[in-house]
Amino acid sequence: MLEKKVKKYLDSLVSRGRYYFTLYELEENLGRSKGSILVSLSRLKKAEEIASPARGYYIIIPLEYRTLGCLPPDQFIPDLMKFLNLPYYVSLLSAGMYYGAAHQQPQVFQVMVPSTRRNFEIGKVRVAFHANKNLTACPIRKFNTPRSVLIVSSPEGTAFDLVAYPQASGGFSNVFTVLSELIESMNLNEFRKFLTTRREFAVLQRLGYLFEQLGNKDFADVVEQCLKMHVFERAVLDPRYPSREEEVVKRWKLLVNEPIESDV
Repeated sequence: MLEKKVKKYLDSLVSRGRYYFTLYELEENLGRSKGSILVSLSRLKKAEEIASPARGYYIIIPLEYRTLGCLPPDQFIPDLMKFLNLPYYVSLLSAGMYYGAAHQQPQVFQVMVPSTRRNFEIGKVRVAFHANKNLTACPIRKFNTPRSVLIVSSPEGTAFDLVAYPQASGGFSNVFTVLSELIESMNLNEFRKFLTTRREFAVLQRLGYLFEQLGNKDFADVVEQCLKMHVFERAVLDPRYPSREEEVVKRWKLLVNEPIESDV
């Protein structure tokens, strides 16, 4: 029976510490038609023994993660991105978690990719993709997981992204809270070097203001020095809300139209 052959092959992968496979791989190794293999895989999916985050790509779910309904995302995202041939890095609140700056456990695993991609949910695991066409400009670090090596934005890159994607980061008050913890992992020289590559002035204006509100003169000064090298327009802290002229902070040319309140 084909299903037994499929399970035997998957067991052989697990015995070698591998928890992912492709449809093409099964076709090649079992010598059976795509249609018949898909029928067997459908049964295994219903039994919650495997899951599929992308067409043609499958995850084997070990017993210890059956209640989760999926492998933890950090254990399969590297291989999935390789399968999709997409550069990536773990970003925003999920990245902050790797530096002890996740004030609350993120409910979604956030991944930065070069262009828009559909989010997915498998079991209790939710993965959200965010588009950054300048993906390679962000400095990264690598972390070992039980089954892979994960690429994560550096503390300096994470700080920038949090301010660049405030809605995905829980709003500016939450960004402020995470920054207050993330700053302990940031390197001033690395931050200065990174900012020389950035031209998103409104993001820098907001970031400088938040560092100033945190009372961190060193990081605020670095942002200010970077901005002074360019001509930049007045910006609004949160464009979603109305603003008034009297709210402008001259140092940053920033209209502060939203109160910042830390949760710490």
